[in-house]
Amino acid sequence: MTRFNTNLVHAACAEGDPEAIISLAEYIRGNLERRAELKRTKPEKSSVRVLGMISDSEAGNFAYRMVRACERRQQPPPKALGDLFQKLLGQDRPHGKMPHSSKHQLAREFVQAHPTASVRRIARECGAAHSTVSGWKKDGIIP
Repeated sequence: MTRFNTNLVHAACAEGDPEAIISLAEYIRGNLERRAELKRTKPEKSSVRVLGMISDSEAGNFAYRMVRACERRQQPPPKALGDLFQKLLGQDRPHGKMPHSSKHQLAREFVQAHPTASVRRIARECGAAHSTVSGWKKDGIIP
C-alpha cells in the first residue's frame, strides 16, 4: 500500500475531522484514477503491487471507516467522500461521455478496437461478468 500520513488517516477515519475526510477521500480517489489511467495505457505495469498504489478493497475500507466516523459525529459525509464512493462503485462516468448503449454494444465496440482481447478483459471493459461475455461470444452477439 502507498504510504501516506497516518495522522491524516486517524483524523479522517477515527476522529471524523471533516477537512481530513475531504483530504483523504480526494487523495484516494486521485490514486484510483491514476491507477486506472495506467491500466489503460500500460496494462502490463498496472498491478497494485507493482505500482505501490492503494487497492480497491483498501480504498473501500477507508471510505467505509470515514462514513462511520461521520455517523459517530452526527455530521453528513462531505461531497468528496460521496465522490470517492461514486468512483469505487464505477458510477463516475460523466453524462454524455459514455454512449447510451447496452453492455453488449460496448463489448462489440471494444472487440472491434481490440480483436485479440481476452474474455476477462472484454468483461472488465464493458462492466459485465466474464461468464456473460463468454455467452455473448457463443451466441454470436460479439465476435
